[in-house]
Amino acid sequence: MSSRKLSVAAIAIAALVAVTTLLLGSLAVLNDTRERDRQWADLRKELAANADQLSAALALPVWNFDRDQVDKVAESMMADQATYGVVVEAGGKTQARVRTDSWGVAKLDHGFATNGLIVEKRTISFADQQIGRVTLCATPRFLEKRLGAAVIWTSVVIALLDLLLIVTIYLLLWRVVLRPLVEIERFAGSVSSGSVDPPELRGRHYWGELESLRASITGMVALLKARYAQLWESEERFSKVFVSAPAGMSISSLSDGRLLDVNQEFERIFGFRRDEIIGRTSLELGIWLDEKDRDEYVRLLHAARTVRDHELHMRSKDGSALVLRSSAELIEIGKETLLLATFVDVSERKKAEEAREHLFGVVRGLTRRLADVEEAERQRLSRELHDRVGQNLTALGLNLSALQSSLPPDAIAAVGARIDDSRALLGETFERVRDVMSDLRPPMLDDFGLLSALRWHAEKVASRTGITIVVEGAEPTPRLAPSVAIALFRICQEALTNVVKHARAQRIEVKVNMHGEVLRLEVADDGTGFDRQTLGPARGAQGWGLATMRERALSINGNLEIDSSPGRGTRIQVECQAVRE
Repeated sequence: MSSRKLSVAAIAIAALVAVTTLLLGSLAVLNDTRERDRQWADLRKELAANADQLSAALALPVWNFDRDQVDKVAESMMADQATYGVVVEAGGKTQARVRTDSWGVAKLDHGFATNGLIVEKRTISFADQQIGRVTLCATPRFLEKRLGAAVIWTSVVIALLDLLLIVTIYLLLWRVVLRPLVEIERFAGSVSSGSVDPPELRGRHYWGELESLRASITGMVALLKARYAQLWESEERFSKVFVSAPAGMSISSLSDGRLLDVNQEFERIFGFRRDEIIGRTSLELGIWLDEKDRDEYVRLLHAARTVRDHELHMRSKDGSALVLRSSAELIEIGKETLLLATFVDVSERKKAEEAREHLFGVVRGLTRRLADVEEAERQRLSRELHDRVGQNLTALGLNLSALQSSLPPDAIAAVGARIDDSRALLGETFERVRDVMSDLRPPMLDDFGLLSALRWHAEKVASRTGITIVVEGAEPTPRLAPSVAIALFRICQEALTNVVKHARAQRIEVKVNMHGEVLRLEVADDGTGFDRQTLGPARGAQGWGLATMRERALSINGNLEIDSSPGRGTRIQVECQAVRE
């Protein structure tokens, strides 16, 4: 037998024996731990019971003052081999029994050291009064001795089992594996040298081993054929998916970049026939608008071995520009690294997005222009009211005063009350006109800035509604551009109107903050809130108000966010660039 076969057999035997020994050793350790815990618990339980009995016995009047009887009771406690000693303290005296070095029993009139012992202490009581104390000690030496013997016996059993396992495994290997291999080697050597005629050997026992080997090889060949059939079926499925995929797909060599296979959608996207593509590189086909894009694509692929949803600008055979979304991954086939890539033509979608962005820009410009026109008209109306109506009302008041002073006393008595009423009505009309002028164009905004205008408007709303409104922040410096300031003021004005009409709030907080060059306006209330999913222009004034605020935020390139839910109030936040005057 060759040394190689012996080493294989030795390795197999060693592995099995090691596993078996480890398993049996683990079970033995676990069992020893459990048995140790159990016997220690039993010893403690037995010692506690003996201590209880001893204290109860010494509590009887017939015993607790009779020293001879106490000695006898203590002596009886030493009958158990595990009991190391007993101490009784009563009537001002101490009576003790303890083990000697030869494990006999010695009488003491004092206590002893209890290091390493299991100790139970009890009081001796009679008529609910403590008359003494008893201490009972036990040693675990006999318990540990039994446990140690059990460990030794277990180790011997495991060693015997290992020896039996070694012999059994070796005999089994010799009978089933090693001996047939030796005889097959001898048989093959005899046949190859021509010294033995195979037909003459068919009756010998190793001929069956050869037949078994032949059957095993036949089985392996059948298994390989089945695996090859499965591989062929899997390859056929991949081929069908590859050819009919709705996205363009290609397989190329990573080493030289030559295209090895493409599907029909790839041909349609780029306008090439299959025979024009296979064996050529993408650079040779000229499908890159800029070779730098191709270099970046390859760099990303080498860095992560995969690319996901990367935008490429390419061209077809006829020169038409293409916008593609591409994903790629490196795959290993045999010993070669290949690149599997997919291409989705999003040119039309990109054009639609660009058209949408263009229209969005146009709408945004129109919205901004509409807001500017609206504010200009508001300013013009406010100026007209001030210059014409205000002056006329002032002149009318002066006329009434002059008329009243020029009337004779008897006429004043007749029409004086009517003139006073007219002057009061004139003053009220003047106040109404001034309020309309403020609503059209708040003078505080032009004179003192955004924060002052917000505080002025909040005071007006609070005095009219009784709602607590707090305005916090600092005035942006330098001053904001008028278009930005008026848009933010109108958004806050509309937000406060919505809260007063719909929210039933008790408190509103208005905050103006600067974060770098970004200005943030926030209006938050503690009202009823609303469900944004069910709210829109068709649901009433509040929906239109939110739409108006969005349009005003859009007019200054701002972003408006609304956070609300039923019962949790509403928070409206606008962020925009702080464009200065």
